Amino acid sequence: MMLNLKTCCVDTLYSSTMLAFLISISALALGNVVVQASSPSWTIYHSWNADQEFSRRGELTWSEEEGALQVTNDDGEESSALSNENIQAMLDYGWYHVKIENPGTNDFVLATVPACNLRRANFKDEFQVTLPRTQEAQITSLAYLPLASPLAPKSCDEMGELESPKPFISKVSLTLDTPGMIMKAVL
Repeated sequence: MMLNLKTCCVDTLYSSTMLAFLISISALALGNVVVQASSPSWTIYHSWNADQEFSRRGELTWSEEEGALQVTNDDGEESSALSNENIQAMLDYGWYHVKIENPGTNDFVLATVPACNLRRANFKDEFQVTLPRTQEAQITSLAYLPLASPLAPKSCDEMGELESPKPFISKVSLTLDTPGMIMKAVL
């Protein structure tokens, strides 16, 4: 079954757009192919030093064509790739932080992983995002996983320096939150 939500959402209020997005995500979760839904996006930031100064890494967007979320890492002058100096600073600090900001608010989700895991994964990673069933574009949780091969060295000390900045290669998975069981109040 294919839903065409574009006609019902043109020139309507924010709540109609929210409803269209939720219907498309719900239909996606039920296995239906959905096209023509609204396209929310979130900004991804990252930090690799003790000062925790976040810089833009890219965008997480809803792809109407593929019916899925996609990560677009910045290229060119605003590249998200870390230089050798930044990689060494990250390894010295020991942690890598990634933050996704919800649009229109100051709310964000944050995940932190050991820096060596990201280096061992050769900067391949996965964002596991959870959206609620009740609001549009408000990410409620984030799991960030460096995708290290079982064949990768067990320590970053065994890895050599990179010849050039290594771009991030990312994938994303989406789940909808699940309402918890209602418990009877027992006194």
